[in-house]
Amino acid sequence: MASGVFVKRAFVRLIGEENYVKSFGYISDLYQSVFLRIKEEGTSLVPNFIRQGDTVFDIGANVGRFTSFAAKLVGKNGRVYSFEPQSYPRKVLSQMKSIRGFFQVTVVDTALSDQVGKAAITIPLKDGWKPKSACGHLDGTGEGAFRTETVDLTTLDLFCESHAVERLDFIKCDVEGAELKLFSSGLRALKRFSPVLYTEVDKLCLDRRGISLRAIFDFMEGIGYKAYLPDETKRLYYVSPDNITREKTEYFFIPKVRAARINPGIFRDGEMRHLKD
Repeated sequence: MASGVFVKRAFVRLIGEENYVKSFGYISDLYQSVFLRIKEEGTSLVPNFIRQGDTVFDIGANVGRFTSFAAKLVGKNGRVYSFEPQSYPRKVLSQMKSIRGFFQVTVVDTALSDQVGKAAITIPLKDGWKPKSACGHLDGTGEGAFRTETVDLTTLDLFCESHAVERLDFIKCDVEGAELKLFSSGLRALKRFSPVLYTEVDKLCLDRRGISLRAIFDFMEGIGYKAYLPDETKRLYYVSPDNITREKTEYFFIPKVRAARINPGIFRDGEMRHLKD
């Protein structure tokens, strides 16, 4: 065992697991939220879809690394709504907002789903004690150690209507397999605003819900969205429901009406035409 791991485990035993999460775990997560860049493959392309003054929804914000990224892109005249129902990562997210002075960010303590009410979110525990908040989900109990937390639910449509949202340009979505529930209950908002979606699609999370990988792409195509991924040169190519190339990654789902606003140079030759089909 590496000496660093041994020292860490000894320290955890000394102060207790809960105290470690509240102190050193919190400091580590806050550091990542404030200082570390997000590493998803498509992140470098996100600035092509977000402008100063835009409104962005960060659904499944966790500790706020994408929120921090988006807040700089929309600027002081834009808005970022950061949805994080879990209390621990929301505390980190809120502290990051304060440290960075992001007055354009609104932290929302509600999960977006297909219903209004309350539900238990399942939070897996690494090594049996350390919460993996980024993997929290509403699918009920899972394998291995976990804890639960009761959270509030609403829908994308109802949130936009009850909060008088007047524009919505971009959605980043990381909801551990709940994409169909979320977007099928947000059709009014998607139709009205036609935001670009930057959405994690994970076959294992979908399998847990009994949803096929293709179902996501068929649904998106049915409401006028085309799926795109970046190639090795960071240019986007179209992914049809018949040719899904990756089972776990972040896809851009782009509606036709946004084509005129997007720099065509970010697409591989000929691939932008699919938006017009």
